[in-house]
Amino acid sequence: MPNQTNLDPFVPEVLEDPYEVFVELRRRGVYQLPDTTMFIMTRFRDVEYVLMHPELFSVHGLTEGLTRDTPEIREIEAQGWPAVNVLSKADPPEHTGYRSVVNRPFSAQSVKTLEPRLKEIANRLIDTCLESNEIEFVSQFAQPFPLYVFAELMGLPEEDIPQVKRWCDARIERMGGTMISHERELACVRLAVEFQHYLFHQIEARRAEPRDDLISHMVTASVEKFGGRSLTTEELISMIDIILLGGNDTTINLLSSGLALLLQHPEQLDLVTADPSRIPNFVEEAMRIESPVQCLFRTVKEDTQVDGVRLPKGSRVAVMYGAANRDAEQFPDPDRFDVRRPNARMSVAFGAGVHFCLGASLARLEGKVAFEALLNRLGTIRLAEGKNDFRYAINPVIRGLKELHIECDPPADTPSTERSNPRL
Repeated sequence: MPNQTNLDPFVPEVLEDPYEVFVELRRRGVYQLPDTTMFIMTRFRDVEYVLMHPELFSVHGLTEGLTRDTPEIREIEAQGWPAVNVLSKADPPEHTGYRSVVNRPFSAQSVKTLEPRLKEIANRLIDTCLESNEIEFVSQFAQPFPLYVFAELMGLPEEDIPQVKRWCDARIERMGGTMISHERELACVRLAVEFQHYLFHQIEARRAEPRDDLISHMVTASVEKFGGRSLTTEELISMIDIILLGGNDTTINLLSSGLALLLQHPEQLDLVTADPSRIPNFVEEAMRIESPVQCLFRTVKEDTQVDGVRLPKGSRVAVMYGAANRDAEQFPDPDRFDVRRPNARMSVAFGAGVHFCLGASLARLEGKVAFEALLNRLGTIRLAEGKNDFRYAINPVIRGLKELHIECDPPADTPSTERSNPRL
């Protein structure tokens, strides 16, 4: 059993495989990291309580402490636009105003209209994958799929997607904080500023000539909660950035971890293959057992208690989604992957309360469409022998496989999709 000296969930050796430590942290309840003002929440009921009480726990500084703050970094950041606390980084009532701008485009009803296009994107990526019987799934499918979807939503040119990926990767990598070198962090900050300038030009183009895309919608929106004013450039850049980060790596990790789970549990793969109607519940179970977002932070707004433990005003709370989603009090036999689990959808993989994930409906649809296409088109799928080490990126916020090598035997009578569509 882990001892007190190795219960820090943010050290590299734990981030690689955190679940044994999570068991001990849940046993202890609300746990204060020694010699810090950080409290770790791992039980489902405690995590849910924090998420459901924004009047007590602020999202300001949501990822504070994960990045350095040096004169060199500030000098580079000054070449861009100051970050604004919007959406997942804003508390009510400001959060309500920002959310009102994008609620409708991300509603289940609006997202459903994207399904035909998502199917086209998935099938054309699979066409490329099937040029060889061996596929590195993360780079060939899981990474490009949500990026093409993002480009579709925002109206970005598809030729820009490789560069957008570099910018997004840098933003996620920087969340590793001191786990990356200062020199690499400076490079990531430069890339973040590059992305801001790219977004500025996209925003200015929509101001001059609005189109039928999400950037145009945000640019032209009058925010009733803010007295009917339009969003500023700084607010728009911050919102687009958060939407990209919130919907990109999380979906990548859902797809890669989900497929790995199926291939590691052949009996579960057989259940889903035999009955594709199980795919939506499988997606929920994959997000539960390998939560793409493992942790986010809150700041205590006033002296309070959680489960009898006093939390002073100003202290920090680590909300451990990945631990809460394996709590036996909420999910019987929690470490068992079960595509038929009746309450899989009750996890906190998408958060809870006012900050429930804006893109939840889109992520669920992306998972459904992707796995329907993959299981239909790839035929017999297996792990490539001797090529998978199942290493996860070392990051305190996001959990995702670095690589996933698979082999497949597609059905002989499954034709490729027509290549007449000029996009993708």
